[in-house]
Amino acid sequence: MVFAAAALLGLAGVLVPAAHAAGTAKPLVVSLPEEPSSLDLTTTTNSPSDFPVDENFMESLWGVGPDSKLVPTLATWDTSSDGKVITFHLRHGVKFHSGDPFTAADVVFSYDRSIKGQPVFARRAVNVDHLEVVDPYTVKFIFKKFDAQFMPTRDLYIVSKAYHDRVGEKTFLAHPVGTGPYRFVSYQPGQSITLTRFDGYWGKQPQVKDVKFVFAKEATTRVAALRAGEADIIAGTPYDQVPMLKSEGFKTAGIGVYPTVMLMFAAGNPGMPWDKPKVREAIAHAIDDDALVKNLFKGVPERSAMLAPGEFGYDPTLKPYSYDPALAKKLLAEAGYPHGFKMPLYYYAPVYGTRETAEAVVLYLQAVGIEAKADARDGSQVISMVRKAHSDPRSADFVLLNGAPLANTDTPLTPLTLAFSSRSPFSMYDNPAFDKIVDEAVTETDDRKREDLIKQAYRMLYDDVSVISLWNSVREYAMKSNIDYTPTPRVIAMYIKDITVH
Repeated sequence: MVFAAAALLGLAGVLVPAAHAAGTAKPLVVSLPEEPSSLDLTTTTNSPSDFPVDENFMESLWGVGPDSKLVPTLATWDTSSDGKVITFHLRHGVKFHSGDPFTAADVVFSYDRSIKGQPVFARRAVNVDHLEVVDPYTVKFIFKKFDAQFMPTRDLYIVSKAYHDRVGEKTFLAHPVGTGPYRFVSYQPGQSITLTRFDGYWGKQPQVKDVKFVFAKEATTRVAALRAGEADIIAGTPYDQVPMLKSEGFKTAGIGVYPTVMLMFAAGNPGMPWDKPKVREAIAHAIDDDALVKNLFKGVPERSAMLAPGEFGYDPTLKPYSYDPALAKKLLAEAGYPHGFKMPLYYYAPVYGTRETAEAVVLYLQAVGIEAKADARDGSQVISMVRKAHSDPRSADFVLLNGAPLANTDTPLTPLTLAFSSRSPFSMYDNPAFDKIVDEAVTETDDRKREDLIKQAYRMLYDDVSVISLWNSVREYAMKSNIDYTPTPRVIAMYIKDITVH
């Protein structure tokens, strides 16, 4: 996952708490670690960096509630018995910020635009055959076959066809309009984005009237801004700062989100030691993950072998690998490497905590005879390396410490199809039996049977030691004592409508 970011050039002034309810004075100031790569979620190529800001003014056709279950937003829906037709009944009376009414024409326009311009949505809508407009407030999605991934991903964001036709593409991108509780006001690249409450919103009016998102790549800058009163709430709080901020009277709230920080093996090259499952298992037992989380990150990140507790398909019998250096050495000897070996270890630098984790892993591996060197890579380099290993596995010669989808995603099918299916260009795992199980899970209409298939797939990944999950990310927010905010589970977006200021 690649995050766009910019240096913090300026912050708004200090919040006057009592003014928010009355809608006066200065805006709520939110400091984020990433700047949106796009203000249009129908054409973005890097949606994780866009969600925290964009989902406040742009809405998907359906949403997700605090219990992680799908909820109606702009539409309700019903599904045919075979799962191949989903009929959406659009909410009447919804207006875009431009004043244009929301109709079926906008759904079709948004769908077509997303298929062409949003790679993630295009991949997830691969089983959609066509859309059928029944009337201005009813749209049918006709599928070639049932697809269990389509609804949970909620990637269909709605934009106005009438507004686009009227203002053209350039203005449409520079001054976006949506149907959300906030409307776009201004954008200063590299600095900030300002939104204001949309009084014509179809849903409940939020308490906070104005909000200013400021961008600060450095975590220390965000924490300093909070302490100085220049920011009211910050995202991406460093784990080691959470206890101190609590002791100083600030509130914190954490929520499990992707990515999972894990070791991913470029297997498929028989000349590399880690092509052998026994070697991968040895590496797993050589690392003390619990100590790593406790000592480096103050115990904040969560740990699970594959999926996190509460996720559909979670298997409690899959346990994180135990720390056992003696067993690691024994396995290495059995695999033919009693004296260890050298191993290139690249880590994905933009993900928080990967540098510290990589440095710790190097020391743990050194203790069992594996000589690894931690080497940072940026997003484009990682993508290039993974794609090359996927297309030519026999030339792959590295191990990657990466932040990738595994636990706490929108659906457990996302990691299976995106990170591990051999058909995905982002996968370094090739197992025809695994692919068959995943294909069956995606098209299985029975929830119980689909859950069983998902468990089988994750069990196979675990038994093959295809990856070693080190820790699951927790998105930590820190805020002033007069602010209440409960983030939505497994959602990267930061919903200002859910913030209350006392």
